[in-house]
Amino acid sequence: MSFPQWLRSNSEYYLLAAAQERIATQNGMAFSFRPRSLKDYFWRFVFVPIYRVLPDGLRRFAFYVLPGSHHRAWPAQAERPRPAQRAFPKFD
Repeated sequence: MSFPQWLRSNSEYYLLAAAQERIATQNGMAFSFRPRSLKDYFWRFVFVPIYRVLPDGLRRFAFYVLPGSHHRAWPAQAERPRPAQRAFPKFD
């Protein structure tokens, strides 16, 4: 796994966990995400809060700079086939 893929998968996982915890606490539900390692502490208590306060323009710039799946271009869309035009009889 390349570094950008690793970064993306870890950030998705920990941002999702933080969002689930936030929604659970807003709704009065119990949610426990106990960090088990130094990696968990870093992602949960350093990366997630910093990511949440970043301005949107800076986030977009970071996505643009880092290579990854977000750089894949959409394939060009083929033209839609149009139904054959029927000739209507002329009434003089």
